[in-house]
Amino acid sequence: MKTQRLIKAAAVNVINFITHSMMEHAFLLAYETELADLKGLIPPGSVSCGNGIGNWNLEFQLLEMVDDKAVKALLSAMRKMERHVNTFMVFTGITPEEVVFEERAVENATHLWNDIVCQMKYESHQDILTALPWMFDNYYLLLYNLAQRISTGNMALIEHDDVGFAMWDYRKENDCFASLDFSAKYLLDMVKDIWEEDLELQNLSGEHYGQV
Repeated sequence: MKTQRLIKAAAVNVINFITHSMMEHAFLLAYETELADLKGLIPPGSVSCGNGIGNWNLEFQLLEMVDDKAVKALLSAMRKMERHVNTFMVFTGITPEEVVFEERAVENATHLWNDIVCQMKYESHQDILTALPWMFDNYYLLLYNLAQRISTGNMALIEHDDVGFAMWDYRKENDCFASLDFSAKYLLDMVKDIWEEDLELQNLSGEHYGQV
């Protein structure tokens, strides 16, 4: 598999990692409220596969029953990511087999995820809610990095482009990305598309601490 195709297959895995992470946090929140009876019975990280092509219809249906505002925001973001990954696969031509069985794509995606996202431990609903804006920043950094890898064709791109990421305002169009190809720009557009849910989660977190 050529490098560009390998990076795009890895990107599909990372998008699925992000969606799975959102789902895990949604269940963690729900276990503290309306799904408390399931807490300890079904680990939130086991509700779906963590790589490959996600099929989360049953999980979505269960979460739709939860009236928690943060869960609803995460569910909205997850549905967007599900649509985006399907669209990304269509216009890049990446197949499910490449995503699941191409070892280099899986390894690259896993390495990038583990390098940027650390496993958190939470003690309460408030802990989870407070951590979510930080998690979304990690998701943005992952998508930003993948866009740069696709644009440069460089699998070995340094994971933490802190300066470039800090200068990039993902809520606005940015001329410095004018040279990116469509698939790279699409990854950045995913960030803009889930900003509304991120802002909702920030507002909900702020309510807990009385922040404006």
